Amino acid sequence: PNTIDVSLHLLTAAIQETAPEDTLPFQASFQSGARRIGEPSGADLNSAAKVGVALRKIVREHGLDACTVRCFDLVKDLNTTGCLALSALMDEGIVAGCEGDLPAALTMVWLQAVTGQISFMANPQDLDPAANTLWLAHCTIARSMVKGYALRSHFESATGVGIQGDLEPGPITLARIGGRDLREVFLTDGELLTNGDSDLRCRTQIQLRLETDVRTLLQHPLGNHLVLIRGHWAEQLREYHRLFIH
Repeated sequence: PNTIDVSLHLLTAAIQETAPEDTLPFQASFQSGARRIGEPSGADLNSAAKVGVALRKIVREHGLDACTVRCFDLVKDLNTTGCLALSALMDEGIVAGCEGDLPAALTMVWLQAVTGQISFMANPQDLDPAANTLWLAHCTIARSMVKGYALRSHFESATGVGIQGDLEPGPITLARIGGRDLREVFLTDGELLTNGDSDLRCRTQIQLRLETDVRTLLQHPLGNHLVLIRGHWAEQLREYHRLFIH
């Protein structure tokens, strides 16, 4: 893939140029589908929708197949979040990652290309080597991956709009591309056990049991964010890695 550096100033300008009425269909789509709306106000929802409309415009203008956004800059500079924008792009077939994490976004692109599955990028937490479980949590997820969702504030900043999604239990694959030259990969099948509702984690929270020893993530991490897809795909992805990368 070719990487294109798009200045965040272009996105900021597009957000500021977006009229409130242009955001109404985007905002209504998320509001009408939510089982509840927690902390976000109407103004918060409109600001988040502006980011969605503006980011979609930037993606189209530059002909992007994927993007990753330095979303904490939006929190600091505009007091809003990109969580809804990234969720919407994922459901439109555009891979959309958080926090400017290029290796994680590349992992998402790879998984979608090989498996056809939309992915969930998240932070690992509460790793339990005895039970071989961990929690994943993040404040955005594609709505097509969940059975229901609530609109909440962004966890770390308590601003903007995040998504608290609920996923069905079942088989999953967890992956991360990394290493100095991005030729290493972490891959494992596993099971999604349950959803969480802790006030101490990002809004979408899921507990997993892995087939690979969870201590690998503590002893040889390839990066903080991990990428999840539904179904067991680890062997097919390892085969790709053996044939084309390793």
